[in-house]
Amino acid sequence: MRYRFFNCLDYSLFANRCFSHYISEKDIHAVICEDIRSLARAVITDEEKARQDFLSQKAEISEQKSRGDRKKLNESRNRLAELNNLMQSVYEDKVSGKIPEDICLQFLTKYEMERKKLQAVVAEIEERLAAEKKDQEDVEEFIRRLKKYADVQDLTRELCLELIEYVTVGASVRGQPREIHIYYKFMHKPLINKNNLFGNENV
Repeated sequence: MRYRFFNCLDYSLFANRCFSHYISEKDIHAVICEDIRSLARAVITDEEKARQDFLSQKAEISEQKSRGDRKKLNESRNRLAELNNLMQSVYEDKVSGKIPEDICLQFLTKYEMERKKLQAVVAEIEERLAAEKKDQEDVEEFIRRLKKYADVQDLTRELCLELIEYVTVGASVRGQPREIHIYYKFMHKPLINKNNLFGNENV
């Protein structure tokens, strides 16, 4: 039976940057398949909890902060509408002669400064909320694909194209567990609770 191994790229390209270490194809396949089965089991057991866990790890933003953003966005938009009305009212008062031109300009300058600040706040919050919406769409697609591989036993080209961005394997240090980080598509970073520890032998 022929065994295949993955060797350290840094060592292969720059021998002085790292020392030679490797892992067998069989072992890395087993770790990745178990990780996928574990994630799929979490989804099947409690999909809503898994969804919130994925969102939390992907977005790194709490629901409390999200609610605060939406509240501040509504308040800012309402204030912008008020400022537009105030500026219109001041201009009309100036035209009708109710207030002198210099006072009108003072009010307009003050309102315009506040309006520009609020417009910047609104743009920033809208950008964050748009990113949050994209995160939700990514997580939904990740869950949909994950369900297809709940009983995966071996890696296939199709599975890798659908789920895996890349995998990093830490060096094997005697007496210490070896870290394997799996970067999934739509997640953009290894899932925090899935930083696998693989033995302590030099495989």
